[in-house]
Amino acid sequence: MFIMGQRFKVDTVQDKGTQYYLIRDLSDYSSPDMVNRFLVHQITAGKSPNTAKARAFAISYYMTYLDTKGMAQADVLQLPFAEQLEHFHGFLVWLKAGLHKENSKPTGNATCNTYLRSVFSLYDFVALQYKMEALKITGEEQRSLYTSTGIGIKVHGRNFKGFLRETDPKRPIIAKSQIKEMVSVAENLRDKLLILVLAETGCRIGECLGIRYTTDLDYERKQVKIVFRERNENHERAKNAEERWLAVSDETWDILQMYLTEYRDWVKQTEFLFITIGQESHGKPLNAGAVYKMLERLEKKTGNHVAPHQFRRYYANERRRAGWRIEEVAVGMGHRSITTTNRYYQLDDEEKENASKAFFKSAEKLAGEDIRKLL
Repeated sequence: MFIMGQRFKVDTVQDKGTQYYLIRDLSDYSSPDMVNRFLVHQITAGKSPNTAKARAFAISYYMTYLDTKGMAQADVLQLPFAEQLEHFHGFLVWLKAGLHKENSKPTGNATCNTYLRSVFSLYDFVALQYKMEALKITGEEQRSLYTSTGIGIKVHGRNFKGFLRETDPKRPIIAKSQIKEMVSVAENLRDKLLILVLAETGCRIGECLGIRYTTDLDYERKQVKIVFRERNENHERAKNAEERWLAVSDETWDILQMYLTEYRDWVKQTEFLFITIGQESHGKPLNAGAVYKMLERLEKKTGNHVAPHQFRRYYANERRRAGWRIEEVAVGMGHRSITTTNRYYQLDDEEKENASKAFFKSAEKLAGEDIRKLL
């Protein structure tokens, strides 16, 4: 889990059933103490495994950036305000150029900003835990921080004004025809079922992979249950503690039963619905990394570049077109606020065109009726 040629690697470490994401210095195989205390704290403070993993990689990128500058964290803290600002602007530019990645593909503004926020969280943690100087560019704003023992503390800081403008375009809504094509060329019943469940329920990838066939399937109503669990064997989990039942189509339920029948010997090795198949580790709970690889294989066959979260946008807009109220869509998606749900709504060109035609047909003509006499 590291980029070739870089000095810092993100390792996974298991301890009493809990998985941690820690950073190792490949130059001497040491572990940076303050950084890894922060990363351990992400799990003990209740952050999701995916969040902890993302922050670990963000910090590893920043440590690589520091290495290219011949600097340490302590050096950054000693910089004057203007130079600190320039330092972090430089980090954003470096990320934007994709220099933290092997393929050097440009990184979206929102992703760059997220990485930088993780770095600021590290500096906040270090200042609090080790009573070190705080960053000069993040002052004059009250924020809540928590110590490693869970004690909440109010601190003041100045909100950083140098984030990149998040104007990255939304990914297009995946079309129904694309989903059908993906299901058609999928290698096995598991992949077909996974795509259909994501599209028909709108659940998050972590929620989907946390479904247990032993407790989370309603065979009478043909529904799956989304349940928050603190720990799953595959380190995937629902985002919040709100449970909900989600229906699937009769056809998808038939595929689910066919899948359970075909792979019964492997499925019964675990409680999880989605498992690894055709590998040495068959019968293990499937994880998000395997899903992304599956989607990459499908992209080579279909040309459709799809991320798991796009199925949620598809779900939201299909329900909107079907006349669901936004409150109903929010419940299905597990959103606590309809404001979040509204961000998923996206009119396609055909909808915009039809809406404009309907408006002009019924609205008062600005040119007036007499204009027809001139034609």
